[in-house]
Amino acid sequence: MPSSRLTRRARLRSRALMEPMATSVQTLQEAGPGGPVTPLPDAGQALLEGAVFSEIRTLHFPMPSDPRIPKSLPGGLDVRRLCARTDSLTVTVGPEGAARTLGLGLFPYREVGEGGCVIAPGMRLRERNGVVEIYRPGATGVVRFRGIQYADVLLSHREVCPAGQCMAERFPDEVTHEERTRGFFPEPRAAMALSAMVRRLGILRSWGATSIDTWSWWSGSGPDGIVVEAWFPSMGPSGRRAILEALCSEHFEPHWSAEPLREVSGKPSERYFVLRGGESHADIQLRLFEELRLRGPSALADGSGGRRGEGPLPG
Repeated sequence: MPSSRLTRRARLRSRALMEPMATSVQTLQEAGPGGPVTPLPDAGQALLEGAVFSEIRTLHFPMPSDPRIPKSLPGGLDVRRLCARTDSLTVTVGPEGAARTLGLGLFPYREVGEGGCVIAPGMRLRERNGVVEIYRPGATGVVRFRGIQYADVLLSHREVCPAGQCMAERFPDEVTHEERTRGFFPEPRAAMALSAMVRRLGILRSWGATSIDTWSWWSGSGPDGIVVEAWFPSMGPSGRRAILEALCSEHFEPHWSAEPLREVSGKPSERYFVLRGGESHADIQLRLFEELRLRGPSALADGSGGRRGEGPLPG
């Protein structure tokens, strides 16, 4: 392909995956012209990626050095690089907070109380070659976290499961009837959409995102949409336009279209947008905010950093 086109595609891939530009150029040269700049995951892999990040809700949040913030707080995930393949995703993270986030969020268990549902159904964790792997028994796909130790993940999990009786530890090679009855989370179309966003996460990071989170959105088409909310030290209209242009590049698959979310008054929002990726992917409500203002430990007690669900939806 012409060098200018290769450079544009490589730059987009380098930003999305946070990998060196030279690596992106070489990878795309070997792949040849055409095709998405980041690999399209197969169905099982995409569903697993969506489930992992839906359960922990944090896509990126480096634990701050602010002394008011307890180091034991879950929600830390300093994503530094992604290695995306058709059948796997490797996430390189900083050590602060990540082990606790996985240890408290991805071992399946039944909520306390009558009728309590199963949290993180189907998730299983193991160590392979010094990397923490998350998988589902009998299903394809794996999400790896590099930069933390499995022993530290398990130690954090022991705070809530000291006897090792959670489903993941009792049944490492099968998904239990309780888990299958609960059903995997989120809905398949939402999982596919979130997987696509994770594989472009570096675009938000390249603009200095201080935190990126996700949760479910009851969109107009049904209960399978998702919200992705990102905070930046500075973010004006031109920055939002540039982010949307990059996320919706024709060189990604699925190819998203973007439009402002309509406020209750009917006016298009300046900070809320809807990304649409076709019938197989749910809509994403993308929120791009300026400045994350910490409000002390009480604001962070739920592990959300005061970031999730800031006020009512505008539409």
